[in-house]
Amino acid sequence: MLRAATPSPTRKRCCKQTGAAQNVTAGIDGYVRALHVREGQFVQPGDVLATIATNERLSIHADVPMSAFSKLGNAQSARIRVPDGTVFTLEQLNGRVQSVGRAADGLYVPVRLEVDGRPGLLPGAMADVYLLSPKSTDVITIPLSAVLEQEGRHYCYVQTAGETMDKRTITLGANDGLRAEVLSGLNEGDRVVSIGAMDVKLATMSGALPAHGHEH
Repeated sequence: MLRAATPSPTRKRCCKQTGAAQNVTAGIDGYVRALHVREGQFVQPGDVLATIATNERLSIHADVPMSAFSKLGNAQSARIRVPDGTVFTLEQLNGRVQSVGRAADGLYVPVRLEVDGRPGLLPGAMADVYLLSPKSTDVITIPLSAVLEQEGRHYCYVQTAGETMDKRTITLGANDGLRAEVLSGLNEGDRVVSIGAMDVKLATMSGALPAHGHEH
């Protein structure tokens, strides 16, 4: 979850008690995140009127499964996928890993990241966080845009000759938000459809493209 990173958002307090309305201004640029009084309400000196927040820096709270705790010490970077599908790298957001929990919160270990605010990063919104460990060697990976799912099984289309597409069932391993490790189903050098995979599926189902493998 994304949260405003400002430790203590500026709060507007009443300066004096008077029967007349008073204008107050914030000392920072931002927006009213919470209004603590109603129109026409009398307040006392020091009462909190509103909470002002900015999106300049955001804190991301990630819950990592306990099964991955042993790998958290190797996390070198991260990718953040927001609800519209956009993926940001930690470097793009001028971010850093702020803290890694040393105690479990139920079944998860809390990890906090701090990043610059950008369009698409909305405080309070949910996001998918992929913590990146050092690169593995001798593995086959596939763009997530090439992966389709049917009845809980993942598959992709491999170009075998000309416009002939072979539907391959694949087993996936870890992924970093952009690419996934392929444990079985693909060989080095296979040409997969990474853009427009759904269009290929629709075309093969209609008979517009020749395809090997059984289509449902």
